[in-house]
Amino acid sequence: MSEVEVELCIIDPEARPDALKRAVQFLVEQEVVFGDDTEDTLEVLQAADSSTVEAVVGDELVGVGVLDCFTASWGKRVPEIGYIAVDTKYRRQGIARRMLGVLEGMAAEAGHDTVYHYPPSQAEAVFERLGYKKSSVPGYTSFMSKLLNGAS
Repeated sequence: MSEVEVELCIIDPEARPDALKRAVQFLVEQEVVFGDDTEDTLEVLQAADSSTVEAVVGDELVGVGVLDCFTASWGKRVPEIGYIAVDTKYRRQGIARRMLGVLEGMAAEAGHDTVYHYPPSQAEAVFERLGYKKSSVPGYTSFMSKLLNGAS
């Protein structure tokens, strides 16, 4: 498949609340979120410490990435790649990598030195190629993390 022109946009929830609903619907269609969880997912996307990036080709939504925060076992709010999905027709074109770059940049700008992700087991190898390493976070299995901006 030839490269397509993909535009990445950070969704401003106040200016475009419909875009968040469209993002949740996309996550449902990609089977990342299931019907019962749509309201909870929309609340996550609307949270003050959450950011959503959409990948668009023309008028078609082809990818969604979400950075949210959770309270770690040590009591600190830490950034997590909550969701990342690309339409099957557009995979293997670097769209997820580009969305992750935007989300990781936002986490770094907010002063975080590490970002976390809880990928499905079939995606762990992809995240390892993108610089994520398996981490030990109490209460979680298969958690991965990535140091940002050369943090050590």
